[in-house]
Amino acid sequence: MKLVAIFFVVFSLTTASGLQAESVSGQAENFLASRDVVGVVYFDIGSAALKESARSAIDKLVPQLRQVDLYKFLVRLEGFASPDGEMETNVEISMMRAKAVADYLQERYQMGLDYYLIGFGAGDVPGGNQPVEKLRRVELALYENPWETETLPLKMDQDYR
Repeated sequence: MKLVAIFFVVFSLTTASGLQAESVSGQAENFLASRDVVGVVYFDIGSAALKESARSAIDKLVPQLRQVDLYKFLVRLEGFASPDGEMETNVEISMMRAKAVADYLQERYQMGLDYYLIGFGAGDVPGGNQPVEKLRRVELALYENPWETETLPLKMDQDYR
């Protein structure tokens, strides 16, 4: 399993070819609009340990995750924290929670997926109006793959040096 950790970064991009920040923003909005949460795993306060109920929730998602077409979708494990504690601690615990889910999938099921781990902490996140115990979670979300890797021509017999 290739594990990629991504920290949420806001950026704008302008290139010499005339690509405007608005089009990048529009692409980001389209990407985020494609979000489909397929499962949620809950955690205790200040903990990234998977309880039995969390493992059971993940177990029920495995058949669906095995069917995901990774050319069409990205799988993101998005960790969240409740507003208790410092911002830095909340981001760290939210990443640890996402990693705990990824580790469980790898260790128990040898899932060969590429996961993108996101730690949002307790900032402006989806579900912010829920009871505090529902904020300490990892959401398993699918996004449309903006890179459309299935359409990229790949010629392994060429020397690209």
